[in-house]
Amino acid sequence: MIKRLDAETLAQLYEREMKQTFPRRELKPLKAMLRMQAEGKYDVLGYYSEEGTLLAYACVCTAAVPVLLDYLAVVAAHRGEGLGSAFLSALMADKTFYPAIMLEIEAVDDAIDESDHKMRARRQHFYERLGFARTTTEAHVFGEHYWVLDNQQTSDAHSVAEAMAEIYHYMVPEQEAFDKNVRIWN
Repeated sequence: MIKRLDAETLAQLYEREMKQTFPRRELKPLKAMLRMQAEGKYDVLGYYSEEGTLLAYACVCTAAVPVLLDYLAVVAAHRGEGLGSAFLSALMADKTFYPAIMLEIEAVDDAIDESDHKMRARRQHFYERLGFARTTTEAHVFGEHYWVLDNQQTSDAHSVAEAMAEIYHYMVPEQEAFDKNVRIWN
């Protein structure tokens, strides 16, 4: 079962799970996530067992279409059980949530060593198995080079790049910070 999570639950999740799961350089400040959630443009979703146990979670920026799957993770106690695939598949199947989703992965070609390359390639294949395809849009955000994938498999690269730009202008509202740290191209 998928449920929208409130700000208090997001704050707890951030402290208990997200800080340990995501590299510090990739994790947005909680304050920014709470601001976007309060403005109604950032959904935090939980994937629950029938017994009510949180199994996985996702953060989605809804400032443009397609929306941006910002974070997806399985809680530490349940990793390796196929729940990430189940959660994302359920989210994509229920079009009442989001008709089109895009996401970023670290550019596989920029891996720093063989181990990093394997991890990045594994992440790419995970999303491809679920129906995502690499677009021609790429981004350089706060020092990291990303490839953009989407599940609509459209040939309209312009709309993906436009949506990415709109989302990042929303997430990084200060123009000077945006100009210094965000670059999106096809």
